[in-house]
Amino acid sequence: MLSAEPGGTIAIGQRARTREEFAQMVEEGRWGELLNEIPVHAGDFFQIDAGTVHAIKGGTVILETQQSSDITYRVYDYDRTQADDSLRELHLAQALDVIDYDRPLPSSGEVAAADGPICTLEANDRYTVERVDVSGTLTVPLGHPFTCVSVIAGEGTLCGEPVRCGSNLLALADLPALELAGEMQFVISYL
Repeated sequence: MLSAEPGGTIAIGQRARTREEFAQMVEEGRWGELLNEIPVHAGDFFQIDAGTVHAIKGGTVILETQQSSDITYRVYDYDRTQADDSLRELHLAQALDVIDYDRPLPSSGEVAAADGPICTLEANDRYTVERVDVSGTLTVPLGHPFTCVSVIAGEGTLCGEPVRCGSNLLALADLPALELAGEMQFVISYL
């Protein structure tokens, strides 16, 4: 979570325990009971696995690292209309088949303090996401087919080139390390 307005929230997870209960709550429009809505703050991190109902809400700016997928099942769209006044298509039947009804509900996205300049936010069998804090100089060894690099705060240099908050780069396999200097915070992700 890069920024969030005071009182900002995100919906992650749902409270129905079965497919039938979920469908009934949707039919009755009981979204407030169904969706697990939690407060968000700048610096929060959420791992959202497949099968997790989620919604990014207004007043937030996020950096999203995701595994490529062409599938999104929309179960609710806050009754928003498109330019032609139609509603976007919903996919309730498909969503009911893939929702993980047993997934524990998160209550916070707070990240524990790191012991050093690199904090692992997520590491699984598909990818790793790390937050890197730079104060002065820092070398971060690489060794991946590619590394996604996003500057989320501050400014400085990366391998001698100027970067600042909002810079997004792709470090390719032949780059042995990120040579960093300045006062910055990055998020890096790699396979």
